[in-house]
Amino acid sequence: MPGLGWPIGEYDLQRAIANGRFGTVYEAVSPTRGTVAIKLIPSSEGREKIEAERRGALLQQQFGAIHDDVPKVYECREFETFFGIVMELVQAPQLSAVIARGALPERLAVQHAKAICEFLDRAHRFETVIDHEPYHRIVHADLKPDHILIPGPERIKVLDFGIAKALARTTVVTTNNWGTRAYASPERLESGHVNEHVDLWSLGVMLYEMVSGHRPYRTLEHDASALERAIRTNTPREALPSSVQRGLAAIIDKLLAGQPEHRYQSAAEIVQDLDAFLRHESPRAEGRYVTTDTVRIPAGSATVAYPSSISTEPIPVAQIGSAAAAIHGAPAAVAPSASPPAGSSAASLPATARGRSPVLRRMDDASFRFWTRWTIGILGVVYMVSGFLLLLQ
Repeated sequence: MPGLGWPIGEYDLQRAIANGRFGTVYEAVSPTRGTVAIKLIPSSEGREKIEAERRGALLQQQFGAIHDDVPKVYECREFETFFGIVMELVQAPQLSAVIARGALPERLAVQHAKAICEFLDRAHRFETVIDHEPYHRIVHADLKPDHILIPGPERIKVLDFGIAKALARTTVVTTNNWGTRAYASPERLESGHVNEHVDLWSLGVMLYEMVSGHRPYRTLEHDASALERAIRTNTPREALPSSVQRGLAAIIDKLLAGQPEHRYQSAAEIVQDLDAFLRHESPRAEGRYVTTDTVRIPAGSATVAYPSSISTEPIPVAQIGSAAAAIHGAPAAVAPSASPPAGSSAASLPATARGRSPVLRRMDDASFRFWTRWTIGILGVVYMVSGFLLLLQ
């Protein structure tokens, strides 16, 4: 990367502001624009990445012309051996720096989350034309605290549209192989597909992080494959602080539900619950917030606790056993409170038998066998009498 004080085009680089995987953002001075931020991506990153940065800059430029929650983009072009994006310089702390000082007060965390939601609501409904192609929504696809600036109370600036996607009206999902694993949804890790729901999941991780001071799987972050496996299999998350109010815990739980259909379906829906919390009312998520205290496992094994902040979405028993093994470092088989007969499952039992004791279930089975045999016997007699009468005719 170029050194400080080195001119690139009309811009003199003053200091490095941020370093990313693909480029560096500098504070720079221009005789025509004054002080700006300029992101430089080496041409050696390849055309695919450069093209993604170019389209992202165009999206940010068009969106920023209407909404002020992203820095304005002045120009993007080739600078010698770099591709450069010249933007408004926003002097404000990153959300990541704020979180590094410790967990935020709940109300402040919710206000930041609401501001991010309002940005997402506008982005997910934004219509534009890029390279003569019409699009009707923007997916940021890499939301994280490093990309959120906090210029003032209830205000944010969202950075880095480098991998943002504009989706056509007929497009349900698109593919994006970049992003940050810790903030990626399970289905994105599974397929690489992105739509607006990947942004909502990232918001859930950020809200969790704001009120706890750390991400959901901090003990696994040194091992990329273990972290990805935990996210994909909905492994129980580390508990939120006990001080977090139930309504807020319910919102976070719904944002990070293991199954997409059990999450919020739009940013506007999330804003409604956040507003309810700020008004000291019960968010709608709280109505479906049911927790499980423990999972029964065989005697002699450690108990796996499920605190109130953990997702209660249905997951296979095998996955719960795997989670216990991950926590305790040894295999853990889960024993349900009422085991179904061998070769069957609780779901396959008659509705009246679910939850009954083994004795009652055996009585039900014996009764069923008796009446079955009795019915077959009667039908056999009727058949023989009918045959005898036919012979007499």
